[in-house]
Amino acid sequence: MNSFWTTLIEINLILSVVYTGYIILLKNLTFFRWTRVYLLGGMLTGLVYPFLKIQRIIPPPAEGFNIVIPDISQVSQVQSYDYSQWIVYTVSATFLLLSLRFLIRFFSLGEIHFASDRAEFNGRKFRNTHQQVNPFSFWKWIYIHRESHSDFEMNQIMAHEYIHTRERHTLDVLVAEICTVVCWYNPLVRLLSKAVKDNLEFLTDAEVLYSGIDKISYQHSLVGISLSGFPQPRHGNHFAFKTLKRRIRMMNKEQS
Repeated sequence: MNSFWTTLIEINLILSVVYTGYIILLKNLTFFRWTRVYLLGGMLTGLVYPFLKIQRIIPPPAEGFNIVIPDISQVSQVQSYDYSQWIVYTVSATFLLLSLRFLIRFFSLGEIHFASDRAEFNGRKFRNTHQQVNPFSFWKWIYIHRESHSDFEMNQIMAHEYIHTRERHTLDVLVAEICTVVCWYNPLVRLLSKAVKDNLEFLTDAEVLYSGIDKISYQHSLVGISLSGFPQPRHGNHFAFKTLKRRIRMMNKEQS
């Protein structure tokens, strides 16, 4: 029981420190690639380190006199209700439910994948979805409802999503989602997950503009696509209107 709480506290403490460090040192800077390394490394450390610690080896008692302490609990047996056990059950049950929801999202993503068709635009491959969804990417696949976008928008979308797939940003998103499942009760971990996803968008936007795409037209495309109102799977990288204002501000920010 003690080891359960110790491991849980250590995971939460490490992830909370990682997020606090991000807020203090990196949030307002444009070192997006180094920020990605910091956040991903911090999350992996928080999830793995508590299970890799060297266990203390307790030596067996030396042979000698055996001191027997009488069990006086049988004399006056007053049992107190163990609330900590029920807390463990509650935390574990919520963890299992969130894990199930996490897996169900993969099934919905699989439905989109197998219902889509292979397509190509300007020499780059993508999956043409039959249902209207906002453009997004997952691992090496890009999903776009082709009929909803003009060639001009397609050029902007493909440039953006291609960077997500090339640099495997889905890994960061999945690790962040796992952290929120494990530490669902910690608001700092939820904010950490949001910071990870925001930074990936900042990094991708910076690389899109570095490739030569016009900043103003790219920002207009982001606004138009984000306001389409189409549904969007949780897993993967995607255009998000909620962070659009800050994304545009970071694009116009002077380089750190």
